[in-house]
Amino acid sequence: MIPDGIILRVSSPSYQMATVTDALHKRFFEAAELDLEAGRTLTNSNNSQLALYHLQQAYEKVVKSYYSLKESVNNKTPESEIYDKLIKLGHNTQESTIRLLHDVADGQKKVAEIQLQNATEPKVKDVLLKLISGIDGLNMSLDNLVTRLNLNANYIKNVRNYAQTVQNMYSTFQFSNVDIISKEPEQTFLQVVISLATLYPCFYRMEEITRYPLSEFQYENLDLLANQKHACEQLVEMLGDLFTVLSPYLSA
Repeated sequence: MIPDGIILRVSSPSYQMATVTDALHKRFFEAAELDLEAGRTLTNSNNSQLALYHLQQAYEKVVKSYYSLKESVNNKTPESEIYDKLIKLGHNTQESTIRLLHDVADGQKKVAEIQLQNATEPKVKDVLLKLISGIDGLNMSLDNLVTRLNLNANYIKNVRNYAQTVQNMYSTFQFSNVDIISKEPEQTFLQVVISLATLYPCFYRMEEITRYPLSEFQYENLDLLANQKHACEQLVEMLGDLFTVLSPYLSA
């Protein structure tokens, strides 16, 4: 999913995530956890259509939670301004997610550039240069994500073959070794954004198809995703791994 050359492993405590007094990120994360638990329960009862809706909601809210935290830490943006921006974005995940991930990456890059200007030790400079390079590669990957996967044109095919769509992303997600990265907090930033980008195609327009009859499918989509228990199990696992990594930061 991510082009070759992105720096995944950067060791420096200087850009570890920090907690803030504002609680907006925590409220979003608590709501995301509720949706994930609902999705898990519905998956276990083989109610895939509703499970996918709640899993998409969990994904949308954890993106907003992570954005809220990073915006507060990196840009010192007041909670009220963050909230107003997120409310204006609404629930249109396919348009808002990439934009929010870009904003997070840009904010982290600015922090790294300031730290680089003040750094004196060669090792620290090298780490920060690698981080900045990694963020540049990440931004390029985000720009190309929708086009490269041709998600809009492939939307119908991806939904009709949803189990394979999720399996493809599941394999990529597992390759990124979220469980290993979670044991090394200094590597969390790039890994989290990459993981969120990897999950993105699984939830592309999913908030629509799980709730409303769409013109692309007419009324077929009311039960099109009814037998997707295995795909839901994979999504629950991926989101669960990601939530475990983020919980120490977003629940604080």
